[in-house]
Amino acid sequence: MSFPVVLKPAAKAEFDGAFDGYEQQRAGLGVDFVARTQEVFERIGLMPLAHAVVFQDVRRANVRKFPCNRSLPPLRRGGWGGGNSAMTDYIRS
Repeated sequence: MSFPVVLKPAAKAEFDGAFDGYEQQRAGLGVDFVARTQEVFERIGLMPLAHAVVFQDVRRANVRKFPCNRSLPPLRRGGWGGGNSAMTDYIRS
């Protein structure tokens, strides 16, 4: 079973800003950022409990080559937050 990963609005805005910033640094770098982040989202959806605990019940999954992380709120019966999706926050390391 795989859980979908859904970005909250503030996380989506920061993610989009990171994409734009990487594209300004070098053409194609933002595209690489999105591809590598998508790989992490897929891993989180498949194996959310495999990631390191960073604080109480918050876990982190690193994106290779890019200085950002995904943190997951605690797993609850029926999914994250009682629903059927993994809700993530986009945080800077």
